Amino acid sequence: MKKQLIVVLIFFTLFSCNQKNTPKEVFFLNKNAAEFPVWEELLRQEKVKLSDVVLAFDAYNAKHHVNKKIKNHLKKTIRILSRSADSDGYYT
Repeated sequence: MKKQLIVVLIFFTLFSCNQKNTPKEVFFLNKNAAEFPVWEELLRQEKVKLSDVVLAFDAYNAKHHVNKKIKNHLKKTIRILSRSADSDGYYT
């Protein structure tokens, strides 16, 4: 009984740790946001949802580790754009 419990705990630990290390795949403009800087292209769109830009940036940053200067600049840009966004969070 103890061996079975230990085996179950080991398998549970292995599989739960494996899922935490896999990056999420987020797609915008038919591109994987973790692989390509899609957030830059989203900002150039005529109408964009600001939460999508933040999500795309976070996915890209998780894999590529963008420097602090760009992070701070994007935060300021999102803050400024959010003031003139509509009620659904879209900026036009």
